[in-house]
Amino acid sequence: MSIGDAEDMGLSASFHGMTGPLEHFHDDAFLFRLDGYELRDEFVIRFQLGVDGSVLSLAATMEDEAPPVVFMRLSSEPSESPPIP
Repeated sequence: MSIGDAEDMGLSASFHGMTGPLEHFHDDAFLFRLDGYELRDEFVIRFQLGVDGSVLSLAATMEDEAPPVVFMRLSSEPSESPPIP
């Protein structure tokens, strides 16, 4: 899942080639609207923030009776591994 800023819809999300707007719902939760696809019309997405306010992950409710799916943020910078002794 990727989050971006689409010119025609503002804040948006993409998931497996499906793109839709993100609409603020409550606190760090947004509605991901997917009109025109054969899935749910919307998903609730909750951003998980670090102490500095950066996004660490997001949790998306994909099915009504299943726990949310957690997507971890992939760093755009190479991670520094500790030296191997």
